[in-house]
Amino acid sequence: GSSSLLVLVASCPLGLAAAALVYANNVRDSGHDLKCGVRTIANQIGLNNALKMYSVLLILPYVQVAGFFMLYPMYSPLLLLSILTPVTLYFAIAPHYQQATNSINTIFEKTL
Repeated sequence: GSSSLLVLVASCPLGLAAAALVYANNVRDSGHDLKCGVRTIANQIGLNNALKMYSVLLILPYVQVAGFFMLYPMYSPLLLLSILTPVTLYFAIAPHYQQATNSINTIFEKTL
């Protein structure tokens, strides 16, 4: 069979959301992994940068969805519904971001 570019573009947000879920576990375990000598992206770039990358993985699917709906405006009312999730995530994470280096589990409990 064949697939179109539209199918690939439409599947990227879901793939990035799944990657964020896997990466959250990677970040959570980074301290233990570092002690055991396991090399992961999270412990190689440091906790602060790992949290920034996690934030990007959470936000990027919504940016892609927004771009998709800009290309196909007939679906734009659905965009309003999908925007609520990242806004809620931001307000859940933002107050804890500075404390994240001491207690990363607080952030993941709010987002997972």
